[in-house]
Amino acid sequence: MNNSERKNFFWRKNTERLQGIGLHHISEDDYVNDPGLSRSEMLLWDKHFQLMFLEKEPTKAQIFGTSFHKYFLEQEEWSATHLVEPDFEGKSKTTKADKGGCKEEWGEFKDRVKEEGKEPVTRSEISKFISMKDSLLRDKFLLDVFERSKKEASVFFDHNEVLKGKARLDIWSQDSPMGPIVIDVKTCNSANPANFSQASRDYSYDRQGAYYLQALNACYDGLNCEEFWIAAVEKHPPYLMNMFRLDKQLLRHSTLENRSTINDITECVSSSEIFLGKMEKQSYTDEPYIVGLDVLDNK
Repeated sequence: MNNSERKNFFWRKNTERLQGIGLHHISEDDYVNDPGLSRSEMLLWDKHFQLMFLEKEPTKAQIFGTSFHKYFLEQEEWSATHLVEPDFEGKSKTTKADKGGCKEEWGEFKDRVKEEGKEPVTRSEISKFISMKDSLLRDKFLLDVFERSKKEASVFFDHNEVLKGKARLDIWSQDSPMGPIVIDVKTCNSANPANFSQASRDYSYDRQGAYYLQALNACYDGLNCEEFWIAAVEKHPPYLMNMFRLDKQLLRHSTLENRSTINDITECVSSSEIFLGKMEKQSYTDEPYIVGLDVLDNK
């Protein structure tokens, strides 16, 4: 893709729309294929704008997290696209049945996966999913919101007269005990507050929250949703979890950070000259970055 093609793609991606403004219950594929700037694309722009034009293969951790999200939030849809392997009771998958194995049965399962076009799921993975879901829903507050909420709601809104935005919310409720609230589910190695609090900033969960709240409030006059929580659950036994409520001051600060990025993207959408100038840039900074004593503070 040359820079002119990138410009046309970038313009269409961020200024056109298929869905109307508001909240929609559509499939994940329809959401992904709908034009509009998502929070993940916004954050990629901040790392380096050229990253927005690369197609990256998802990591194993991302595949696991995506699959668990669908299982937890949309179990019926998950079952339509996934197939859990039979319980072979520890038998060898490479040994024939007459010798105590399950080679034939394993072959039948693989054929079925191929024929139905589904994702195979191991017994170990489904056991993890069940334990992680049980752990999350033991939290009384999360269970209460979960039972009265909309899951995987897609929100489409306008950042300004030029730029279109979109967001997909894990859990959204207007009448929780805390009032209007968005809860995002995260799988992690540690839900310990000492570890996860720093990770939430490292992975820009605060900016994600600010973006989601902006999306909702732009669609509902007078809503003023200020509650963004994270339900973090560990991927390993005993599958501990913890709820995190993002501070309103942090979210306000993150909103300002997002606004700066949105303004930058809007300039590039509006001006071919600015956009093409950025595409010529291969470095992260305009001047050499000074490495000083402050690096010692991060050790």
